[in-house]
Amino acid sequence: MAITTDTTRYLDVANNDVVAVSGTSAQSNAFAGPEIQLVSTTDCWLKFGTNPTAVANTDGNQYFPAGAIWTIQWKAGDKVAVIQNAAGGYLVCTSVEM
Repeated sequence: MAITTDTTRYLDVANNDVVAVSGTSAQSNAFAGPEIQLVSTTDCWLKFGTNPTAVANTDGNQYFPAGAIWTIQWKAGDKVAVIQNAAGGYLVCTSVEM
């Protein structure tokens, strides 16, 4: 008997979340995971958790540059909060399915 593993992954773009980035912290929807992909149109700060609030230039928040693409492991039910560094834009959060 041969053992095979299917490592096919795809972005669930039908259920992505586009979050407006401004000077006020905004949260994404909760995602099930196991991974999500993040892309931003502007430099911003991120905070992760069940009810996060992003604060620019503060410990416990992660700087995220415009145009970067991160695919990260995700805890089911968590959200990402985002706040601008200097200018508004959008953060796109997409579930990565296996």
